[in-house]
Amino acid sequence: MSAPSQVTASLRGVVKRYGRGHTAFTALRGIDLDVRAGELTLLMGPSGSGKTTLISILGCLLEPTEGSVEIRGQRVDSLGERRLPAVRLRNIGFVFQGFNLLRSLTAIENVEVPLFLCGVHGRRARARALELLESLGLEGKERQLTEDLSGGEKQRVAIARALAADPPLVLADEPTAALDTRTGWQMMEALRDRAHGGVAVMVVTHDVRLEALADRIVRIEDGRLVA
Repeated sequence: MSAPSQVTASLRGVVKRYGRGHTAFTALRGIDLDVRAGELTLLMGPSGSGKTTLISILGCLLEPTEGSVEIRGQRVDSLGERRLPAVRLRNIGFVFQGFNLLRSLTAIENVEVPLFLCGVHGRRARARALELLESLGLEGKERQLTEDLSGGEKQRVAIARALAADPPLVLADEPTAALDTRTGWQMMEALRDRAHGGVAVMVVTHDVRLEALADRIVRIEDGRLVA
């Protein structure tokens, strides 16, 4: 019997409320969840169920109203905005649904940004960025401005950027939404391969076809995890 996978990130008793008083809305209701190294986890559920809020809290982009968040054994929910950027840089690669690429930079320059922030410069950074872009089918597009790329190409640049610094945790919010079926499957295979190389990968998706690639599926409804 194989040893259990190492827990990379965990949520305990996480509640997230927006607003106050009679306008308050509870998006998450007592979430307990572990995200493990070596696993591709799908987070699935209907629109408005709390998927994006959950993944944003895991990614240290939102602070929970209640409960605790740990990344690689470090409690991060109360660190504050001065210390959180360093935690995100060292530990988390995030693929945003809206890409969040720097429009004034080329594809390869976007991928180099997290490498520069981690102290990797020059030829090493350029070689790493080229390797990732080529592995995701963007050979020949490296020096194009991202605003000139198609939606699918932008998404592949965003995935390359998330993987560039070899973070132990990769979070992706609908990474195949802008891709055709074949390309979306290829991107998910790339994320699965990264997971099976020892990274913890969680993907938010509505696409039931991707369940075949998952090691684990987590379902959420009305802010609660369901069996």
